[in-house]
Amino acid sequence: MATHVALLRAVNVGGFKVAMADLRETAEALGWSDVTTHLNSGNLLFTSSEKAAKAGERLEGALAERYGKPVPVLVRTPAELADALERQPFRGKRYSEGRLQVAFLSGAPATDAPKRLDAFEAEECVVDGREAFLHYPDGVGRSKLTTAALERALGVTATLRGVRTVAGLLERS
Repeated sequence: MATHVALLRAVNVGGFKVAMADLRETAEALGWSDVTTHLNSGNLLFTSSEKAAKAGERLEGALAERYGKPVPVLVRTPAELADALERQPFRGKRYSEGRLQVAFLSGAPATDAPKRLDAFEAEECVVDGREAFLHYPDGVGRSKLTTAALERALGVTATLRGVRTVAGLLERS
């Protein structure tokens, strides 16, 4: 049995609502244990004997059936979350922690992705493996580097979490 963290993309923002109680119920119906949520933004922790990718596929299927629309899910282990925080290239710089985000990616980005991100001059973005690390000096809400823009540039599905949220998920796992 292993602990997994499921990160749902674009729930409880932009009009698509998933109640955290419903998310927990869905996960428990899949036979998972130790099911909890963190915040109200699609963060699910659970224990399962399944590999992360398989668990993500099953949860995506169950959510699509429940809500009638696809809900992308990216699953990471606590070790992968810890590794992402450790690799955060903006750590130790004089940046507000509230302006730092981690984009969890569904796979390796397109090889020319860094060039595609050059158009977003106000933000800093470092792509490293299945994560992109972002600094939004003026905040995420004002940025043109949205999750959708990031996905177009990288050619993969992405979901963003603030570094504080990632640390909170790691603490709870």
